[in-house]
Amino acid sequence: MNNSLGIYVHVPFCLSKCAYCDFPSHAGREKDIPAYVEALKGEMIEAGQKWPNRCVETIFFGGGTPSLLPPHMFEQIVCALHAHYDFAAGTEFTVECNPGTVTREFADTMKKCGVNRVSMGMQAAQEDLLRRLNRIHSMEDVKEAVALLRQAGIDNLNLDLMLGLPGQT
Repeated sequence: MNNSLGIYVHVPFCLSKCAYCDFPSHAGREKDIPAYVEALKGEMIEAGQKWPNRCVETIFFGGGTPSLLPPHMFEQIVCALHAHYDFAAGTEFTVECNPGTVTREFADTMKKCGVNRVSMGMQAAQEDLLRRLNRIHSMEDVKEAVALLRQAGIDNLNLDLMLGLPGQT
């Protein structure tokens, strides 16, 4: 029996809903984040009891926009994970971020909580394509977010790009 476990934590909140996004996410519902975090912590307790003696090898926070979480709530979720699961040495811990929502405090909190990889939804490098995609960030925001993450000590970064968009050459 394989005792390894991968954990996906979905954060269904966004500042705006992108037209191309098929994931469950909701814009304008940031007031629901505290209740969601509490429910999530409850789910972690149940799942931890359901799958005891499993060693977590990967964690992925996706969304939505996990970087919309207030840093102290992100930390609460990570503390709950550590309280109910065993972690392998070198666990890959990835968080998706929107370049327009990365702050110094969130970057520092991610590093403090053991995040060692960030997947950032850049989507395009051209400002006109970003506007057409209804993205909330600019290329300058991408550069700033990368700098903040590197300053926090997170060097394993990927930038998601979309290709073949209408009008893209």
